[in-house]
Amino acid sequence: MTVPTVNDAGVALVIRDTLEEKKSSNGSFQNTEFYKDGNTILLRNKRPKYDEKARGHVLNFNGRVTMSSVKNFQLVCDSDAEEEIILQFGRVSCQPPGPNDQCSCHKNTFTLDYKV
Repeated sequence: MTVPTVNDAGVALVIRDTLEEKKSSNGSFQNTEFYKDGNTILLRNKRPKYDEKARGHVLNFNGRVTMSSVKNFQLVCDSDAEEEIILQFGRVSCQPPGPNDQCSCHKNTFTLDYKV
């Protein structure tokens, strides 16, 4: 995922390019150097870690996401070795009745957090 950077006033820079010209036949980008011009930030999914107790792969949302879901994800800068989270999205619930059950009042409720 590529997002534009913002200027000193907090306004996103306008990027006028045709991504279709930059893609190869399999849909991947041919030249990622195009996106390292200082006007864009290249983001990637943070890889989850395996948790023996949960018996699955997990991400740490620091309490902001309360329900497991295949829709939960976190994005980090592609060049960041420390993997500082830039954006996270996940399912939330008020008080789930069980460990994997969703309350009926928040069936389609999600949270989105981002860092500028």
